[in-house]
Amino acid sequence: MPVCRNCGNEWPWKDTQRLSIRRDRGAVCQFCGEKQFQSRKSMRKVSLFHLLPLLVLPFALVMNVSIVSGLALLFTAEAVFLSAFPWMVELTNQEEPIW
Repeated sequence: MPVCRNCGNEWPWKDTQRLSIRRDRGAVCQFCGEKQFQSRKSMRKVSLFHLLPLLVLPFALVMNVSIVSGLALLFTAEAVFLSAFPWMVELTNQEEPIW
């Protein structure tokens, strides 16, 4: 789980999940009130990991899996990603570009 770089408190799972759906790139720490951002390294790791569910579709086509089963695999892979997201996030005090 990510740790606030300002106060050193570990963010709860629920607050960390909100980072994955926010349009603005930062989030306020509930403990100290300072805005925290996802680090460049963390954004790269998450973006590459986010592509993994897309690899399920070609695998499903090669293995002659039905469309419904392929979509079920895709949604399962996405659910695994979303549940693992909070453990991949690292926080920083400054906004950094992804590349």
